[in-house]
Amino acid sequence: LDFQGQMGKMLVISFFGSLIGVSMGMFVGSLGKMQEGAKIGIMLGISMVSSFLAGLMNGNMKDIVEKSVPIVNRINPASLISDAFYCINDDMIRYYRNLITLAVMCVVLALTSFFMVRRERYDSI
Repeated sequence: LDFQGQMGKMLVISFFGSLIGVSMGMFVGSLGKMQEGAKIGIMLGISMVSSFLAGLMNGNMKDIVEKSVPIVNRINPASLISDAFYCINDDMIRYYRNLITLAVMCVVLALTSFFMVRRERYDSI
């Protein structure tokens, strides 16, 4: 892909990609009293499945998912990030839609993990 000097837009996509990763990590980290290995496995599974469905392992998979179940491409973080990179020069409406979707997902995940952690009670306090 030729990004034609769109460094600022690429940095914004990278920022939101990092933010969704941290938000998902906070969310999975706040899920109950599982062992650390189980939480790492959940995160690895989520990232590998979302990367596969976004077409990052098989080039035709994103088109197959788009034809079969298009809603998956609209909520899959890996698909949103890769789609934002693909439309960085052409379709700015799609670019901003992807960024807004990622931002909303980050806020929802962060707020959910905050409320899940907030409900825990500690004996020492």
